[in-house]
Amino acid sequence: MSSNLEIKTLPVRFISDPRTANAFLIKGECNVLVDNGPKQSPTDGYLFQELKKNSADPGSIKPVLFTHGHQDHVGGANVLQALGADLYISKPDAIFLQNHPEAFKSDLLLLARMKGLDISVAEENFRKTMPDEVAEVQLIAVGDTLEFGDVKLDVIDMAGHTYGSVGLYLEREGVLFGGDAICGTGPRQGCLPLIYSLDDYIETTKRIQRSGIGHILLAHDFLAPGLKPDYDQSGAGLPLYLSISAEVAERVRDEAAKCAGQREEPFIQVCNQILGALPEVFGFMPIEQQVMPEMTLRTLIFALRDFAGWEV
Repeated sequence: MSSNLEIKTLPVRFISDPRTANAFLIKGECNVLVDNGPKQSPTDGYLFQELKKNSADPGSIKPVLFTHGHQDHVGGANVLQALGADLYISKPDAIFLQNHPEAFKSDLLLLARMKGLDISVAEENFRKTMPDEVAEVQLIAVGDTLEFGDVKLDVIDMAGHTYGSVGLYLEREGVLFGGDAICGTGPRQGCLPLIYSLDDYIETTKRIQRSGIGHILLAHDFLAPGLKPDYDQSGAGLPLYLSISAEVAERVRDEAAKCAGQREEPFIQVCNQILGALPEVFGFMPIEQQVMPEMTLRTLIFALRDFAGWEV
């Protein structure tokens, strides 16, 4: 069956710097938005500009579907809801929209403790990156099929990057919206990808490998040796991208497990030990040389907790 849907990539800028995170506009009998980028101005932010470039009035967006709850994906949630949109997100990640204290605990609390930061200050800084909490969301679950006119999306389990990460699959078109769920070697040169649960992430990557899905649209231009940075993963390069993504997580897991007796050693030293043991071809740098070290540090503290038994 042929499809009349159009898929538009919206590279939505952060307010304070030129980085972007992709939202995706599906144009069919109604306009469906997958993710909505970083925090937005309530009047005429970058998201609105991208929608208008693609002939979509912000008020025409009714369903907004989130692959997960991080701030560069849900930043416009309250703004769009105020215009009449319904927000759809998995139950584990709904805390990012509705309960910022719980979201902070799941994301940054362990790292703040390891770094000896003032927890209340760290939590307040986290809140500043998030949209205002919203009262109402529509919960989605793995196995659901969501239909909006001629747009039909299956909810796929892609946990690991966050505990509630999902993929949204247009089966007829053969396109999977994956958010940040499969990250290659990450979005920033030298930094690990952010992974809450390495076991879930590895299983997600292998599940997608087995599925036969051939086209994945992601939120960032992720890196992988031998491939150009890209958010659009498809064709002959996709198996390599998936394989590298799984190998990164497996190797981080295995190296973290070796650190069980090193809890009293300096945290950064242990992190650099793990990074130094990873294949040089992946390009991971020591913490001191990384542009976004907190992304790497979060992954490693979760790994040390889960596989080396570190108490934090």
